[in-house]
Amino acid sequence: MTNLTTARTVGAGKVGLTGGAGVIPFAVDSESDYDDILNFDVDVVFINPQGRLDIGLSDAVDLGFQTGLMLVSGAEGFGWLGMLADVKWAVVDDPDSVTLSWGGGVGWMYLGGVLEGHLFLDSNVPFLPFYAAVKPRLTVGAGSGFTYDLSAGIHIEFSDSFRLIGDWTTFAFTLNSFSLGVQFIF
Repeated sequence: MTNLTTARTVGAGKVGLTGGAGVIPFAVDSESDYDDILNFDVDVVFINPQGRLDIGLSDAVDLGFQTGLMLVSGAEGFGWLGMLADVKWAVVDDPDSVTLSWGGGVGWMYLGGVLEGHLFLDSNVPFLPFYAAVKPRLTVGAGSGFTYDLSAGIHIEFSDSFRLIGDWTTFAFTLNSFSLGVQFIF
């Protein structure tokens, strides 16, 4: 799943709903003894519509849930990406400079169970609304092992209750996802 959240928490007693989609371009290389006939690159695009729910347990702590689907260009049907539940704690929250949050989550993804850590940094300066995130992950199941995601993007605050999130996430520098999402806070 892509990163549809930043360091910012939604606030005590509030709920954040985020919807968006990620796109992962992927090339498949096929080689055989019949190089002149069957040697080709197939470009596949994964489209991942996703949703996220954040519940503000306090001004500094959110409980979040994220899920999504995977659609593959040129294929019929879809696959479920899984479900992740996480907690985010804003340890530094200065609306005029930066927000720094950390936390973690557990869930089930298409490869098996997952345990994640999170570290988010937001720039709250209006002319430079970027964020960055590091997510180390331990997966058990078909894709067992340690991996990580690195994310960077922008968060444009239109109001206290509406913002746009644009994101680039790399999955251990093997796959790159580009996503766009909107968050509403009630």
